[in-house]
Amino acid sequence: MLLSKCLLCLVLPFICLLEVQGRLSLPGLDAMLDIKDDQKETDDQKETETDDRCIGHNTIVQSVREKLMFHRKKILDEIEKVINELHTEINISFDEMELHLDNWDPRREPKNVIVQPFVESDPGAKPCDSHMECVEIWMCRNKTTDGNEAYTINLPSNYHPDACNYNQICCNIDDKLLTKPSFEPMLNMRDCGYRNEKGVQLSIDGIQHNEAQFGEFPWMTAILVRDDPLLLSIGGGSLIAPNVVLTAAHKVSNREAPTLIVRAGEWDQQTMQEIYDHQDIAVKRKILHNDFNGYINNIALLLLKESFMPSPHIAPICLPDANTVSDNARCFVTGWGKIPLNSNEYARILKKVTVPVLPHNRCIVKLRNALGANFNLDRSNMCAGGEKGVDSCAGDGGAPLVCPIQGKPNRYYQAGIVSWGIKCGLEDIPAAYTNVAYLLPWIIGELDQLRIDRNFYTA
Repeated sequence: MLLSKCLLCLVLPFICLLEVQGRLSLPGLDAMLDIKDDQKETDDQKETETDDRCIGHNTIVQSVREKLMFHRKKILDEIEKVINELHTEINISFDEMELHLDNWDPRREPKNVIVQPFVESDPGAKPCDSHMECVEIWMCRNKTTDGNEAYTINLPSNYHPDACNYNQICCNIDDKLLTKPSFEPMLNMRDCGYRNEKGVQLSIDGIQHNEAQFGEFPWMTAILVRDDPLLLSIGGGSLIAPNVVLTAAHKVSNREAPTLIVRAGEWDQQTMQEIYDHQDIAVKRKILHNDFNGYINNIALLLLKESFMPSPHIAPICLPDANTVSDNARCFVTGWGKIPLNSNEYARILKKVTVPVLPHNRCIVKLRNALGANFNLDRSNMCAGGEKGVDSCAGDGGAPLVCPIQGKPNRYYQAGIVSWGIKCGLEDIPAAYTNVAYLLPWIIGELDQLRIDRNFYTA
């Protein structure tokens, strides 16, 4: 036993260094060091004759142990610090992950993204005077609208901890309205594909980060998942009928339908104070393509428990004809995902960017430059983008890519669904989208089985 203790004096430093955060489990270590009182007397008597073989070993062990425990704590503190830093820098979402291009596997299952807020502040903002109060711009009696009957707001205008939010003004207390202005109710949902280029009742002045106007893309929806008591955004979708949403299969494949909620009419994800309220409806059923495999046939339909109520800022997008070709068109993609070229900032307000659609063969060439000569793009995919700093990004998965309908001004059809990409906004590297026209027979077949009126999504 004495020899064991002597050896322990030599190897203990190395053992303690390895015993960091459970990397090495030595349940007997403490037992060897902390000898029970009732054993000490017997052991000490046996060791009296041979003390000269490991003089003062108990004192040495205790001293070494104290020093190692001190250093162990310092090491653990440093490790914890490093881990926290890595947690900040490493994004475990597939959508946000920097792909290792040599080993990239398009079948790899993506993860979901929790959208974070991004808000700029105006350091020059001042609080309201004593006889005034911050209210939403439409809640002040004497605030006039522009020539389009829309209220004008700035981004940001007065966002400051002690001042009004961007959609507020300093209003005389006597002019403050107690109830939100009412608008004439709509009996039917608007026809598909009409973009509200100047917004609905709100007009933004001073766009800085590709913000969309309020209600500009009335088909845009947010896919939410219940995480009591919260609702977390996991991606985007598009309304194609009052009770049906089109999205990417990879966003909902690992979710149970009862946990999903679709939000229509959303704009600023960090406030409930908008001129028209958003609407939330639970998902009744999800329908994934039978041949969905990673990013092949990456498409899904969400059947809702009820229909969205008609509203100026909520309407469906049109579906393309089977022979529609979007090559070389400049199209809009929208979402609340990451802002390209900025590693930590997500859109608080719905963003929009325009991207060029590439012909399939040209797309393959550009992606092979990044992914290798053996890469091939399945026909259920299309691609768009490749312009520096202009792109869909992490958190936009499932969102629509919409293109203008020729001969029908300000009317759009859905060409693609945000699917996957290599980083975001890299020059000459387009992003991949689910090809809606290619998968149109499947979409129409499923909608017909659900007895959805084709007029909802036909231009």
